Amino acid sequence: MLLTLNNFNTLLTDLKAWWRKLSTKVMHFALTCSKRTSKTGLKVAVVGAGVCGLIAAGYIACAGHEVDVYDKQPMPGGSLVFAVPPWRIPRESVLEGAKELEERLGVKFFLKTKVFSGVNLSEEGDEFVEKVLPLEDLVGSYDAVLIASGAWRTRRPEIPGLNSVNVYSALSYLYYRRLQEMNLINKGVSIGRRVVVYGGSISALAAAGQALSDGAEVYVIYEDSFKRASIDPVDLKKLEDEGVVAIDLARIAEVSVINSVVTEVKFQRLQLSSINEGRVAIPIPNSYFTLSVDSLLLAGVEEPSPPLSSDVASVMKIAVGPKTILVDEWGRTTNKKVFAAGSVITGLTTIGDAVRQGVRTAREIDRWLKALTIKLK
Repeated sequence: MLLTLNNFNTLLTDLKAWWRKLSTKVMHFALTCSKRTSKTGLKVAVVGAGVCGLIAAGYIACAGHEVDVYDKQPMPGGSLVFAVPPWRIPRESVLEGAKELEERLGVKFFLKTKVFSGVNLSEEGDEFVEKVLPLEDLVGSYDAVLIASGAWRTRRPEIPGLNSVNVYSALSYLYYRRLQEMNLINKGVSIGRRVVVYGGSISALAAAGQALSDGAEVYVIYEDSFKRASIDPVDLKKLEDEGVVAIDLARIAEVSVINSVVTEVKFQRLQLSSINEGRVAIPIPNSYFTLSVDSLLLAGVEEPSPPLSSDVASVMKIAVGPKTILVDEWGRTTNKKVFAAGSVITGLTTIGDAVRQGVRTAREIDRWLKALTIKLK
């Protein structure tokens, strides 16, 4: 029996702890459903095989619809496989969960396949793409399309020197470390002995934990208060207990570069001040400190990577904002056949939010398809 949204929220009140308890067990992306109900004959394409896409695929397949999942990576799992350190979430459990979707629910995976329409921008994780499919082809071939393509674009702060060779996005660092572990590449990113992770996001903590595991002295520096960051304070405390130095309310003032390599980063301390009815961080005069670095990892700069450019979106009648696709509270776009959910809408998000959005939007897709079936009879 499929879960209702209320039952789902009750069952997963502490979603992060639930996922951690899975250990090496299979991640059941279909949740309580073990087999497909009677087939409806309707087909759904899911763009993106991360946690949001896989959860949605499981729900939709359980409802009796055929599901094809497209992803540019060589295996499903998204950031759970290609970014999150395996000691946090074992990749074998993720891959077994995807295999279960195939074997028990008939979900088909089309890997090394990037879905994109318009001017194809280079993104993190494009290395394995062998085929590019236009989004409009999927919209024309399927009864519904769910976009769950994640946040694979990196925006660098406009600070001179941040294009140096030893400045990486946290996502790139984690991605290439995972590829190296899986023997998909010969060499990952070399970070050296002293690493500064700049940001207060989920990716910042993941990169800090990985760098610490790789033997580096690690600093995490955030320009706002950690209390207002989108992270679990328990995770931050654990990293500090393991040796990571965490400093909030500090902003990069300038970087020193020698031969295209950042050697030092100068920071200015900030303080919270009530401005415009909201608390913002403002500089404290003459409050600078400098850290020498071997590498600088930029976190919290991951942006949504929708599979179409704005010019194509207008032709496809899909409303877009400055960075991504616009949706309503149920994940519906302005094109009635197209839905979107997860990090492609919000930017890099937590596992819990990705699961909730995947279930919510999958339920709406199922509702819409069933209404469509009734209308066609």
